Amino acid sequence: MKLNDKVVLLTGASGGIGSALARLLVKKGAGLALMARDIRRLSELREDLGGAIIAVAGDVGDKRDAERAVKETISRFRRLDVLINNAGVAYYGSIERMDMKSFGVMMKTNVEGVIHMIQGSLPFLKKTKGMIVNISSVAGRRAIPLLGAYAGSKCMVDALSDALRVEVMGYGIKVLNFCPPEVDTRFAKNAFKESGVDFEKQKNIRRIMTLRPEKVAGMIVRGIEKEKREIVVMKSVQPVNYLMPGVLDRLFYQFIMKPYHDRYS
Repeated sequence: MKLNDKVVLLTGASGGIGSALARLLVKKGAGLALMARDIRRLSELREDLGGAIIAVAGDVGDKRDAERAVKETISRFRRLDVLINNAGVAYYGSIERMDMKSFGVMMKTNVEGVIHMIQGSLPFLKKTKGMIVNISSVAGRRAIPLLGAYAGSKCMVDALSDALRVEVMGYGIKVLNFCPPEVDTRFAKNAFKESGVDFEKQKNIRRIMTLRPEKVAGMIVRGIEKEKREIVVMKSVQPVNYLMPGVLDRLFYQFIMKPYHDRYS
């Protein structure tokens, strides 16, 4: 798919992967509808980029906001070619002490938000034989301790992508499921956190596997252009987990859970 003159609706566009995607898509000549809760940062990004861009304030977890974002996109551009479901939030904490209110908000964003945006966009994507891009995570392929809830939400995104891909095949719509590793953004700082859980302690260890948002944005855009069905960054996670799951268990315990041993005893 050539992105020049295509219309893209991008959620979670105010920072991180979202803003990096917006910058790259503008360079590709796409028209953009940028959606996020922070209208100030969205407006600043729109002014910085210029071009055919609209900013829509809204929460993907609210079905009315999702429908309004699609409506404003169609009102401005008269078409929709690509939906990128990038909005997401994490929860850092144990299953034992999980705050169910925070869990519910996370699931509303990460899962219900994806469904809301897909449902609102499909009538228009059918007309253009467009594409849906769901941003999942490598964590959905192998959950790690203290990120079980987040990993579970991304497992659901993986499943939705697989089912949807077949459901819309007859309309000529493509579905790309993109699974990145950790990305160097404010994502962790904006996450829900159990008191006393600090993933920054292991940041130096994880740095070798952390990607810049610009690199990830480039991978996503190339995936769209080549109409890929799925991209899993760090593919080695899956075979290692299949062949040596116990080894991963022990590594995760040693480097992540051991510092918290007294806390949960």
